[in-house]
Amino acid sequence: MKIGLLGGTFDPVHDGHLDLAQRALSELALQKIIFIPAFIPPHKESSSITSAVCRCEMLQLALEGKPQYEISDIEIQKQQKTYTVDTLREIKEIYPPDTEFFFLVGSDFLHEYHTWKEPEVVITLAQFVVAGRPGFPYASLPKRMIFLEGDFPSISSTAIRKTIKKGLDVTNMLPSSVYLYIKKYQLYQ
Repeated sequence: MKIGLLGGTFDPVHDGHLDLAQRALSELALQKIIFIPAFIPPHKESSSITSAVCRCEMLQLALEGKPQYEISDIEIQKQQKTYTVDTLREIKEIYPPDTEFFFLVGSDFLHEYHTWKEPEVVITLAQFVVAGRPGFPYASLPKRMIFLEGDFPSISSTAIRKTIKKGLDVTNMLPSSVYLYIKKYQLYQ
């Protein structure tokens, strides 16, 4: 079995996340993609993150009707900062030993992964799939990393939150169900 893993804060989940997942699913012939929302990522302040409940509900709305996608609350359950190396180790224990894991990241990852916990181990636990992101060029990929071709949308959760705070339209950046949830609960105001 070939499984894609897409971790992140998903604050909020947006079309860039979904486009990356869809392209990886089809181009790498994956059986499924598991979205792994972080409780508190090690590189972010917890006070600036929307509640895990809200982020998971938005993710569920975005993935509704897509049986090839699922959500793992493995990091949310810990109720603390989590590290990718630990999550990958735990996920590998859940599945049969012959399962191939593909960890999906943007090219911004290449500029920061050396700061992660046990970076030399992280890149051995899964095949890393790197998608180009505007503003984050790369010269070459380290071993065990492959490049996912294509023009990915220049969307970020940070930009969406800032745009909403300014009262501007974000409907072209995320699923309508997520937009309606944000509007209903007045998130990012």
